[in-house]
Amino acid sequence: MPLETVKLTASFRLNGSIPEGLFSTYREILDQLLDHACAKGITSFKRLKAS
Repeated sequence: MPLETVKLTASFRLNGSIPEGLFSTYREILDQLLDHACAKGITSFKRLKAS
């Protein structure tokens, strides 16, 4: 299996406090998306969104 590099970037501007659970939920969603993309061979955001 070929080795691939995945770069994830996100920017947040926060005004006030955000519950810590929100970021852990966000991370779980990203992990599921990456697993789905890898299983289906999806390499672009456009195809991932359509899937």
